[in-house]
This record gives sequence, structure tokens and C-alpha cells, in this order.
Amino acid sequence: MVRAKYNQPPIEEAICQLILTQRLPWESDTPRRLFEKLRDRYPAMPTQQQLLQANLTPPAIGTEAPGLSLAPTERVIFADTEDRSRLSVGPQTIGIHRARPYIGFDEDMLPRIKHDTTVVIESVQENPSFSGISVRYINKIEVEDATELELKDYFNYGSTAEALPSGFDGIVTGFFYRTAAKQSSSPLTLTLNFGSLAAPKDKAAFILDIDLGYTFEEPAETGEAIAKIVEVKAMENSIFESLITDTTRELFK
Repeated sequence: MVRAKYNQPPIEEAICQLILTQRLPWESDTPRRLFEKLRDRYPAMPTQQQLLQANLTPPAIGTEAPGLSLAPTERVIFADTEDRSRLSVGPQTIGIHRARPYIGFDEDMLPRIKHDTTVVIESVQENPSFSGISVRYINKIEVEDATELELKDYFNYGSTAEALPSGFDGIVTGFFYRTAAKQSSSPLTLTLNFGSLAAPKDKAAFILDIDLGYTFEEPAETGEAIAKIVEVKAMENSIFESLITDTTRELFK
């Protein structure tokens, strides 16, 4: 199922990320050199983020628990003047972001992926390869008149009433579901978050967060990695459309 083109898409943020097989040569002046190459598209002053990455390794023979290590890393965020189109670059990741209002994948995200990835790679590394990609779409769906809302009228996703224990007499006032899955036919993973959000009286709001990741069996070249993003984005389209109803689609027109 193809994701329809909506006049008011509910996408709060879209992120397409490429994961490098080898770390970029990262020096103290790398952010400055990248900014010189990117400032015509991302003129806002870049910001730097310090992240803590958790690495889990399988247990060694004779031990009972896997090994856990924490490694500090950093990334630089380049942005347009409205802070809606962003590019994040770290020693091993390149991410293309778009905040609301969403423009479109073919119209905006894909051209930026092709251009910005090339600029970053040519600036700091030759002959790159990629170990994986990810596509994440965070949707915020709001219903104006929700005084007698039935979740099944808007979403094809479970029943919150069934989550209540049999001995409790009440109604659900908030919920959050998180599902992680791995496709049996390919190294594609899905993390799906669906829950309620705080909203004004007589209104309702929901988050529908679809995060898909793909790990290559062998290091992939840039063209192959971008082609896989396009393929995985089509899967995200199908998942989104399968989770909502025609009543929900009317909200986006």
C-alpha cells in the first residue's frame, strides 16, 4: 500500500540515517570544514551534541552475562534558518532530518540525502562504505472532537480496553505500546511506538512512531545504501497506511 499524498501530513519529524562501516576521520576542525561546504544549504550556526552510546557484546564462553560498554561520541547539527531541515553528522553516522511542515520524500528528503551525503563524504573520507541505514517517521495525529472517541475508528492497532485487568472497573485515560520485531526474510527491524499524548479538553492526540532499520550483510557503497533507504521508505509507507483508517485519513486532507 502506497502512502497517500496529504495536504496536511501528520509527520512531526522524519529522519533518514546512513551508518558508516568505518568511522570518519574526525578532528577538532571537522565541523568547521563541513560548515564551509554546507552553509549555503544550512546557514544557521551549527550546534554540537555529546552523546553516550551503549555497546552490548555477546557473553564470552564461561561467562553468564553479555558485556556492556559506554562510549562517548559526538555529532554536529547543521540547520536551515527555520531549524526545520537539518543534517546531523557524527564520526559514524549521517542523518537527514525534516521537522513539520513536511515537504515530501521525493521532493525534499531524497534529493538532500543524495546531495548532503556526497558533500560530507567528499569532505572527510574517500571510498566510504555503509553497514546499515534507518528510516524513522514520527507522526502526531490530533482529533478535534474526541468526546466519544473510539480508538478502532481511527487506528487498526489493538484495543486499549483489553489491557485493563479483569478486576479493575474503569476506562483507559492514557496508553503507550512499544513493539520491536525482526523480519524473517531479511535483516530489517521494526520498532513501533504508539501511544496517547496530552491534549486540551475534548481533543485527543496520538503518537505513531515508525522506526525501520536495515543492516547490510556486506559493506554497501553509497548508491546501494541510498537505494535501500528508498526501499525501506516504501515499507514505512505501507506500515503507516495499514495502521490508520479512512476516518484518520480525512484529518490530513
